[in-house]
Amino acid sequence: MKQKHILKWLGIALGVYLLYGVLTAILVPLPQKEAAGELWSQYEARLSEDASQERVRSIEDTDSALLWRLQLIESAEREVIFSTFDLRADGSGQDLMAALYGAAQRGVRVRVIVDGLNGFLHLQNSGVLRALAAEENVEVRFYDPIDLLRPWKLNYRLHDKYLIADAGRSRRIKPSQARRPRRPTRCRSATRRYARCMEKSLPPSTGRWRPRRSRM
Repeated sequence: MKQKHILKWLGIALGVYLLYGVLTAILVPLPQKEAAGELWSQYEARLSEDASQERVRSIEDTDSALLWRLQLIESAEREVIFSTFDLRADGSGQDLMAALYGAAQRGVRVRVIVDGLNGFLHLQNSGVLRALAAEENVEVRFYDPIDLLRPWKLNYRLHDKYLIADAGRSRRIKPSQARRPRRPTRCRSATRRYARCMEKSLPPSTGRWRPRRSRM
């Protein structure tokens, strides 16, 4: 009898929470903020300028796209900014994080932002990402991590996908230069994906690692 009573109240609590989630998902996004601020003013000013000499190259297969990204990171001298919706500690993801790790060791400032939902599902316990974030010149953030007290945020996801190296400086990479980067100096004896070496370079852990959070 007592067990049924507990289950009844748990069902009521779950129903109230689901109702709360549905109502807030509908009502909270209704007020839309207008774009403003200095960055928006700069964007509007650029719209009135004449066309620049920028060019776009279409890369149609994923392997070539990965190699171009790796080479762009390797060629960076000052700063790398990487934003993505879905990053995983699989083969290509470890190659990318290893390249960013190597850039940080060269003194390049590295900033990474990953969608919070995918970060929670795929990177929360990643030793490779933890090793990357432990580097002095690296900043890693999760955008809008899961927050059960704000269920309407589950649909506020980061879909921006870009890689910027040395913004404001002209840089051209020839197709013949698009190759996998050299292993970072400190991890030259690592395995193919450098993952074990990166994890071994971690300082002693003082608790569970959590990336910085970025919210709307």
